[in-house]
Amino acid sequence: MFKLTEQPIAKKCAKCKKMKPINQYCVDNSKKDGLYSSCKSCKNKKNRDYKKKNASKVKAYNIKYRKNNKDKISIISKSHYEANKEKRLALSKVYRLNNKDKCIKWGHDYYMNHKVDWYNKKAERRSLKNSATVFYSDKKAIKRIYRTAHILGIINKCKYEVDHIIPLKHPLVCGLHHEDNLQIITMRHNRRKHNRFDPKDYE
Repeated sequence: MFKLTEQPIAKKCAKCKKMKPINQYCVDNSKKDGLYSSCKSCKNKKNRDYKKKNASKVKAYNIKYRKNNKDKISIISKSHYEANKEKRLALSKVYRLNNKDKCIKWGHDYYMNHKVDWYNKKAERRSLKNSATVFYSDKKAIKRIYRTAHILGIINKCKYEVDHIIPLKHPLVCGLHHEDNLQIITMRHNRRKHNRFDPKDYE
């Protein structure tokens, strides 16, 4: 009967030659001990140096990979966001608070560099609203909803927007610009929602 060897609690890095706890090493099933030969710090430094020396090559590979794996990346990103939603929102809030001027400048620069696209999107949005407005919609009720969103923003010092519950533009459905299809939500919530539509929610 053979005796099982105990898992070592530390290992010597092949790069920096320092003894480090095994949790400082990445898993590598091709190795006898199941751990990468270099510690995480050395491995990360090696990866950074490679990316720096081969920036154009890495960029081209990443573009090609994203293009060929859009669905896979979307699923992974969505699941990661949902699993770390609160943490990411908290970090984002802290970053904006600590970098107000930088965020304002970034927003301004982005607008200036994409002004034509922004106006085109606004024009397209107006066109969609006009074509999606049905004759039986209550225009006064719609105006009240938009006015309420504006007042809420002043009271709560938070940007509110009027969102179409069923989006006006979507591959599966075309919502209406009708008072029953409008809801008031925060700008942040509206940006996260975008034009998502899940048919299961209406079964």
